[in-house]
Amino acid sequence: MKALLHINELTQERNHFNVRSVERASVGVEALIYINGFTRVRNHMNVCSVERVSVAVKALIYINELTQVRNLLNVWSVERATVRVEALRNINKLTQGINLLNVWSVERTSVRVQTLLCIVGLTRVRSHINVWSVERASVRVETLINIYKPILGRNRLNVWTVESAFVGMKALLYIYEPTQVRNHITVCSAERASVRADS
Repeated sequence: MKALLHINELTQERNHFNVRSVERASVGVEALIYINGFTRVRNHMNVCSVERVSVAVKALIYINELTQVRNLLNVWSVERATVRVEALRNINKLTQGINLLNVWSVERTSVRVQTLLCIVGLTRVRSHINVWSVERASVRVETLINIYKPILGRNRLNVWTVESAFVGMKALLYIYEPTQVRNHITVCSAERASVRADS
């Protein structure tokens, strides 16, 4: 079976392409997915693409990327779901004032339990990163801990991270280190306490 697919590409104001393309459908199921990319103000690309679905389940996920004010990219992407469960998670990244990135990403959930965790990073005044990330919790117990690091007056980092707790006991310890007048680090760290007592 063959599936006809329309691909419309506007490359320049005076150079237009309108292409009809053929994508093949194999024995497995084929899913059509729409990819819309605005590359420049005078260079637009509109593509309708085909992604294949294998025997394993495939989950469609929307990825929207605003790279520059004059360079916009809007992409529909396909992520695969294996026999294990796949969890969809939103990742929003603001990299610069003129360079915005908004991404929907897929993180995989294995047989082990997965814990979703928010990671927020402010790197510069004009470069902000806001990321939703997934941290995995194994059969062992996972303990969430907040790590806050203001690095510079104009470069701050706020991170939520995951520290692991084994079957043995873990003791969380708060460490505060002022390194310089303009470079302070406040760290909430995890120290491990094994079965035997460590001093």
